[in-house]
Amino acid sequence: KGQLTNGKYILDEAGMQPHMNGDFTNDKSQFLFGVDAYKATLDAAEYADVHELWNSKNGKATVPITNGNVGVTGRTGQLTNYINVYRTKTVVVPGRPANPPTTKN
Repeated sequence: KGQLTNGKYILDEAGMQPHMNGDFTNDKSQFLFGVDAYKATLDAAEYADVHELWNSKNGKATVPITNGNVGVTGRTGQLTNYINVYRTKTVVVPGRPANPPTTKN
C-alpha cells in the first residue's frame, strides 16, 4: 500500500507528523532535523521486540538510542536519546522522541 515497513511493523507516518513539523504547540516532542525518524522508529520497534520492552497493557515501549540524540522533548525542551513506540494489534507503529524512563525505588 506504499507504507514503510521493516517486514514486521508498518510505520504510521500520519501519527508521526506532529513530531516532525518543528511545532512545539501542545508540548509535542520533535525529532531533530537530519534524523531519519521513520527508520529510527522501525528500528526501535524491533529493538523493543528483542529486549522485551513492550508494555502489555498499552502497547508502548520506551527505547534507548545509543548513537546520539534523536529529538527534543515537548515539555522540557531537552535533547533526548529515547523514542516511545506504540504498537497496535495490526502492527502499525508511530514513534516520538521521549523523556528517559523513570525508575521506581
